[in-house]
Amino acid sequence: MKTFPALFVVCSLASGAAAASSTDRAGYCASISSYAEQVMFIRQMNKPIESQMESVRYQFDTAVEQASAQALVQRAWTVERSSTSRDQQKQISRFGESTEAACIAGEIFPA
Repeated sequence: MKTFPALFVVCSLASGAAAASSTDRAGYCASISSYAEQVMFIRQMNKPIESQMESVRYQFDTAVEQASAQALVQRAWTVERSSTSRDQQKQISRFGESTEAACIAGEIFPA
């Protein structure tokens, strides 16, 4: 079942993301990147956005993180679904990479 790894990783990230300090920004952004990949995976599997938006409040502790995560989810749902698994994997990887770069630059998930 493909959803089990996604749920496990997302739940793992929530506790790690909340505990990150500003001195560990790169590690924090790497965990956000992993979260972004899971969001895009869910998007590519054609799951409804509402389920992902609702889960944000359980995955992130602060209002700032929740707002950032909701914006990330909304951004993921603006990306078209790919028709092949190869293209889906590319979308997932690209989304994670661009999210990590934006996080490191302080554009999303502010420190």
